[in-house]
Formats: sequence, structure tokens, C-alpha cells
Amino acid sequence: MRTASQLALAAACLPLLLTGCTSTAQADADADARAADVGRSLDRTASDSNDLDDVVGLALRDGQGATWPAVELLEVAPGPGGTVEGAVVEVRITGYRAPDDGQGFDLGPDQDPMTRNCYRYVLRTWGIDVHPGTGEPLAERIDRGCEQRKVIDVPEPPPVPHLTDADTEALQVALAGADAAAVRAALDAVPRPDVRVDVGVHDGWVGAALSAAPRGSDCVLGRRGPEGQVQVWVPPAVLVQPGESSCDASTAAAGGAVVSPH
Repeated sequence: MRTASQLALAAACLPLLLTGCTSTAQADADADARAADVGRSLDRTASDSNDLDDVVGLALRDGQGATWPAVELLEVAPGPGGTVEGAVVEVRITGYRAPDDGQGFDLGPDQDPMTRNCYRYVLRTWGIDVHPGTGEPLAERIDRGCEQRKVIDVPEPPPVPHLTDADTEALQVALAGADAAAVRAALDAVPRPDVRVDVGVHDGWVGAALSAAPRGSDCVLGRRGPEGQVQVWVPPAVLVQPGESSCDASTAAAGGAVVSPH
């Protein structure tokens, strides 16, 4: 699927069918498309953490911790008081010309870098500045000696926390408690770093939820019924994302987020 930047490039080229678009223009469009992807990634991480290094490190690394190809970090300037709010991030992105068949702009051995553009992002606590017309995260192309600027290291974010079988077993044991207070006391008795605990009551059921915090997506839910019956389950990830059910005591007590709708 073509990105908006690539479609815009194609439209701009229509009047030039007799002469063709330049490889440099194609490479600029490729760099702009990559810059938009970086903006979306920064937008997601800026609303998840108050630590600027974590925000940048998570945004510019993949799930295995490797830095994004063709993207170089040039500057990370904190906002007033060292906060994420108002922070500035600048990157340099290498753009590639389209291959001979014109299908997309993926990196490949038959492609040559044609341009290197620099982009500026302003971070907010809810994300980053957006384009007033499209609402897309704003990647402002800048030229401050782009080619000559020195690259800095992408911060190394802390590892993403995960729940383990031990957490599931601890929840199973804790739900043997007679009431919500006993369940909470049992879960709090064994501290687990980076694990959120939530306990509550709904329609006579005691619900308890364990979730990895602050960036993990793991979740385990369990509940104890009026007759002492205990249920523990791992909800499908799609059901405990924003806009769906939450990984919390209310969902657990109600027996929610059990089966994926897909």
C-alpha cells in the first residue's frame, strides 16, 4: 500500500509524464514517508512515559532493540524543567529512489541513497505537534547544516516488563482468600517489580488483575465467586487495549475479556 507521501508524489508527477520525475524527488518522498512513521512512533511513546530518554529510545528502536534503518538521531532537547512537554527531537533520514519497477520504497541491494533530510518534532505530554490540516504527527523538514551535523546515540530504554507463570500462580493462590482484602494482602505480600495489582468487587465476585507496567501489554485476570469458585485466565491482547476492556479488577470480577471477537 502506498503512503500518503508516495501518492502525493505520484499526483505531482502527472503533469510531467513526458519528462518524468527525478530520482531525487522520489528519494525526498521516501524520506518524508519515513519521517511520518517516526512521528507516529514518537506520538505513541510520548503519551506513555514522562522520561524523555525512554520516549526517544522506544520510538527509534524496534521490538528487538535495534535502531531504525536510515534514521539517525541528531538532537534531543528537553522542554522547560527537563520535561517531555515542549521537548524537541531532530533526526536525519536517508531517502532512497524507487527501484526500476517503481513499486514502493523498501530498502534493497539495488537501491541507492539519493538524499539526506533533517526533521524536527516537538513533543507534548499527549503526543507530538500535529499538522493543522490532516491531524497527522508533524515532521517539519529543516536545514541546519543537515549533512554536517553529528549523530548522537539513541538512548537505550529499559526492558519492557512481562508477566511470568509465577505471577499467574500467585494470582491463583491469592484468590483462595475469603474477601477482597485478603486477596489484596496475599498479592502485596510478594512484591513483584513492574507489576500492577488491582482488586475489587462486582456482583459478589472478587476480581483481581495483574498487568505489566508501565509499557508492558501482558495481563492476567482472575475472580472468586460467592461460593468460593475461582477462575483465572489470560485475556486476548486485543481485548485489553485502549478502547476495549481494561486489564483491571472490574473486568476480572465481571468475567470479561475472555474470548477474542476475531
